[in-house]
Amino acid sequence: FWFRAPRPEGRPLTREMAPRLFFLLDSATRRMATQPIHQVLIDDSFNAGIAQIPSFGLFGRNRNYLLIGLPFINAMSAEHFQAVLAHEF
Repeated sequence: FWFRAPRPEGRPLTREMAPRLFFLLDSATRRMATQPIHQVLIDDSFNAGIAQIPSFGLFGRNRNYLLIGLPFINAMSAEHFQAVLAHEF
C-alpha cells in the first residue's frame, strides 16, 4: 500500500502568469464545491485533464494537478475552454 505515484510532467503555470485562468479555476472550485487545484501544468499535448496524486501511497490527501496542452487551449474559444474545465472538475 506504500508507493509513490509519478507526478505529471509539464511546465508549472503560476497565478502571476495566468491570473484569468486561476480566477476561472477558483470560481469553478467554489461553484462546484470541489477540491482545489494545487498546480497547473502546461505541456505540448492536445488534451486537458486533472490528475490526483495521493500524498502517502493510498492514504493521505490528494494533490490535484490540472494538465493543459498549449495547442489544445489555443484551438478553442474562452467559452469552450470553460466548458472543458467544468467537465474536468
